[in-house]
Order: sequence, then structure tokens, then C-alpha cells
Amino acid sequence: MGRLGRYFRRRSSKKYNSKNWRSASFNGRMAWIFGDSKGLDISARSKIRMEKHKDALDIYDTAESHGLRLRDHFVNKCRCQISLDRLVDAFETAQMIDPLQQYDPIPSISKSLRGYKQAERRDIVLDMMAIAEVPEEITIHLSQWSKEAVARRHAKRSPVEVDSIEEVDAEVASLGPDLDTEDVETESTPQENSTNSSAILKESAEYVLGSILVDAYRKPSRIPSLPFRILREGLRLRSERAPSREFDTSESLQPTIKYKPANSILFFPTNGVGFGHFARCYAIAERIRREDPDVELVFLTTMPTLHYLSDIGALAYHLPGRYRYADMSPAEWNSMFSDLFLSVLEQHRPKAFLFDGAYPYKGMTEVLKQLDGVSRYWLRRAGENRSAKPLPEGRMSVFDFVVRPGDSVHVEAMNEVDSLTKLVRCDPILLSDQHNIYPRGSLRKRLGIPEEAVLAYVQLGAGKINEISDELSNSLDAIASHPSAYVVYGESVIGERRVFDHPRIRTLRDFPNSRYFADVDFAILAGGYNSYHEAVQFSIPTIMFPNLKTKRDDQSARVQAAGDLGCMIVLKDRTKKSITAAVDRIMDQQVRNDMRSSFEKMEVRNGAQSVADLIMG
Repeated sequence: MGRLGRYFRRRSSKKYNSKNWRSASFNGRMAWIFGDSKGLDISARSKIRMEKHKDALDIYDTAESHGLRLRDHFVNKCRCQISLDRLVDAFETAQMIDPLQQYDPIPSISKSLRGYKQAERRDIVLDMMAIAEVPEEITIHLSQWSKEAVARRHAKRSPVEVDSIEEVDAEVASLGPDLDTEDVETESTPQENSTNSSAILKESAEYVLGSILVDAYRKPSRIPSLPFRILREGLRLRSERAPSREFDTSESLQPTIKYKPANSILFFPTNGVGFGHFARCYAIAERIRREDPDVELVFLTTMPTLHYLSDIGALAYHLPGRYRYADMSPAEWNSMFSDLFLSVLEQHRPKAFLFDGAYPYKGMTEVLKQLDGVSRYWLRRAGENRSAKPLPEGRMSVFDFVVRPGDSVHVEAMNEVDSLTKLVRCDPILLSDQHNIYPRGSLRKRLGIPEEAVLAYVQLGAGKINEISDELSNSLDAIASHPSAYVVYGESVIGERRVFDHPRIRTLRDFPNSRYFADVDFAILAGGYNSYHEAVQFSIPTIMFPNLKTKRDDQSARVQAAGDLGCMIVLKDRTKKSITAAVDRIMDQQVRNDMRSSFEKMEVRNGAQSVADLIMG
């Protein structure tokens, strides 16, 4: 065995030196099989060279299970974990790296952490704190509120809670720029299942049949009777579960919430990092109010900016998202939401319910399953990445209609709804259009901007999904370098406040800012749904900064449609040089005129009225 091991190890080493990584990896594993542990090291390094980090990580785990430490073991293992985005595991491995090896993985972990949303960063840092002290280079990516929340949760944690954190905080994978950091839930918590989880597990088919197989493996004399034992247990499980399944179909689907509907409509937009869901509901509600001044408009939302609803005479109920609480499980938040939802239904007796969000909360769908005689709509916009996690079974069927606002990205109709739900398509839903925009000169007069100045509007989002400071600074500097240009910075009302010490930079913190777009000569915008379609609606020459890190919102594909037609300048690689070049180009009056003419090839109508008519009809 030893001679064969050395033979394959020499072959592996030779193949590795000739950069034949695949063959080197194979021969290294063969050397390991025949007793030469050095071959395992060559195999792992070859996998890293081929960028098969998952396979390499498996090799290092295999070595550890046999008590082996390969060359640069923890350094290479940590690099693989970082490449696979296993940041907590990488942080744990980093604690084992010898300082003399002069490899510091913390900067790489910190850089990868920037790609996560604020709520996800909090959970990752919390898990790291259970391992060792977390350096400032990592916690610097947390907001002050997040740091305080992490400190509180870490101080209250017990060892049992640390072990079960993955069960408590299992999350839906994206959230988009309009997707909320609160759109997260699990079906149950360890606390709820502590009394019966063991019993349920032992009665499951997987456990019973697995136990039979393990028993046969340990006692080979029972192998001949294995098929009969499996058949017997299968029949027993089937006979025991048939009555409960029959009971479920006859009892659980009966609606229990009934009332005589009033002239009331309930909206539930979910927002945590942007205005998308809230803005669409607001646009529809505004048009319903025009059609029927007596209708009662009610908003139940996680959105904190409720004072704008007074402009359309709407009532508002607010429940903070789960991550606004220090120590609240998904099940606890869903229970609290269900109680509030039921109270609102009882008080207002809406004839229609409209949900706008990327992911239906379980606390909401469980109530809707029992609701009878109320039209239920899910406003679910298109343009989601294909990698977005699919919905749990049965979540969509609680709605009567799925309303799909259009996008520049073509979305296939297949598999969008289930057999119990109707699909309705409409144009993009926008807050502002030609009917409610302010007259030209309103913004210049309000902010003291000369009529002859070139007015640039800059809005790059709330800054809660990705860091925008450098891009914003480079954009403002590039525009300010032109003496004839003034900048209006569109500051999100849910974003942090910024102060600019420049005589030609103004700040507009209002909602909706798009009502002032008649004054704008060109814009620099993020590639979000609302920003993009508003720019198209008003034919504004635009430099687009698509966010490439969103999990559900395919901004790159959306804005490229206008970029290909010459209506917009799309910048995916935003450096100081590329931003300056784009601004210099769009400052040319002829370039802006050509871009405005190109918008004639695109036609965008406001779908808010058609959805309002659908609900009222």
C-alpha cells in the first residue's frame, strides 16, 4: 500500500508542477487512498487552482477528520470559505491561523460582508461574536443602531440560543432594493417545538425507515428480512396518517372570518430599504380617492413615513419590521402581526385587500386563508432575478389576483400563478404623471436656482443596500466642475441626512420628488424600478447606476433596455474617471436633445389607474 501511495503521490506532484490540475487532484486522491497523506495536500491545492473551493474544503474537512494538518491548512481552508461566502466559518478558521504565516483574512471577510444587507450583517456579526472578539474592521460596516442591537442580543444570549440561531433566523435569500429586510420568517421556532419535536421526528417516515436500515447494517443477520420490515412499516405509517390527512382537508380550509364589507380598502405595503412597495400603493390609493371621495383608505405597513398618507386622507397602522426588535423570533413577529391584522379587519371591514411586497408573511397568509368575501390582490412587480428563492407552497393561492406591473425586462408568464389565482398585467405603476406634475419653474423657485442654469437631479437610493458615498461624491464633483450646472440632491426621507458645503448644490427631501421633474435637465439615478420608469415617463436624459448586488431586482437588465436605445448612459463600472466622462458628455445640450428624442421609441403609461379601476370594479 505504501509503495502505491508514493507512486501516485509522485505522479500527482509531477502533474501539479506541469499545471495539469485535474490529473494532479485525481492522483493525489489515489495517493491518499493508498496511504500517502501528502497526496491529499496536492489534491486540495489542485482544487483551489481550478477554483473548485467546495471540493477543496471537503478535502480539508476529510484531513481534519483523520487528525491531519496539511500544508498551509488553515490559510487555504479560510480562503476557500471566504470564496464560498461562508464568512462565519472563515472567521472561526481565522482564529487557528498561525500569526507567523503572515496571512490576515479579516480584510477579505470585511470586503465580502459589505455585499450583505444591514440585517444580514447583524446576524453574521452576532454569530462571529459567539466565536471570538470581532475586530473593528468588520463591525465598521454596521450602522450605529445595528451595533447596539448586536451588543444587546449578544449580551442576552445563552449557549443554547447560540446553538439554535440558524433555526430561529432562517431567512428568505434577496431582498431587492424594494425588498424589505423584514421579509424573513420560519415556520416555527425551537421554543415552540421543544416539547414535541423529538416525538414528531421519531414518528416520521424518514426516521423509521432510516432506523431499519441502520439496524440491518449493524446486524447483518437481519438483512434478508429487510424488504419485509420496510413494507410492514410503510403500511403502518400509511394507515396511521390517513385519518389526519382526511381531517385536514375537511376542517382547515373552512373560512372563519366573515363580515359585511364596508366601503373600505386595506393596503399592506412592506418596506425597509426603499419606497417601492409603499409608493405603488400610494399611487393606487390616490387615484381611488379621486374616483370615490367617500371611500375609506386604510394602510397597514412596516413603513415608518406615515405622515404622507394624510395628504390623501388615509388611516395608518404601523408595525415595525422584525429586525427593529432586539430579540424577536419570526414566529413571535408573525403572531403579533396576525393580532394587529385581525383587529384592523374587525374595525374597518374592508371590501378589498392589496398586498405589495416581495414575500408574503406567514402571519398574513394564515389570516387570509380564513377570510371570506373579500377580494385579495398581490401586487408583485416583475424584474426579479431568476436566483430569487421560490415561494413556499400555498402562499400564492390565498390571493384572488396577482397583479404584475410591467417592466422593461420581459418576464415569462409561465408558472407565475397557481391554478387558484388569476394573473393581471398592467403598465408600470408610477406616483407622478402628466396629470399631477408641478409646473416648470416650481423647483427652481423653491430652491433658488437660476432659470438659465443646467439643473441635474441626483438620487442614488437610501444607501441601505449598498454603500453609495464614493459614487455620490464623484458624481457631485463631476457636475460641480461645470460652472453652469446646479445639483439637486434627492435625499430619501428614510435615508441619512447629508450636508453639502457647495454654493450650487441643493437638497430636496420630499415625497414624491418626481413631481418636480419638469425642471430637470438631466439626472443621475440608481436603477431601481420607480426611478427608472419615472425617468422614462418624463423623458429625462439619465446616467444610470444599476445596483448589481440586489438578489431579487435585476437592475442591470432593466436599465440596459433604455441604454441600448440611446436614452440613457448605463454605468456598471463606476470609477471617478468613468463618472466624470459620462457627466461631461451629458452636459452637452445636443447630446441631451438626442437622448430626449430617443425616448420617443419607448412608451410608458401609468398603470396606477387601471389597478384602481380593477379594485373598485
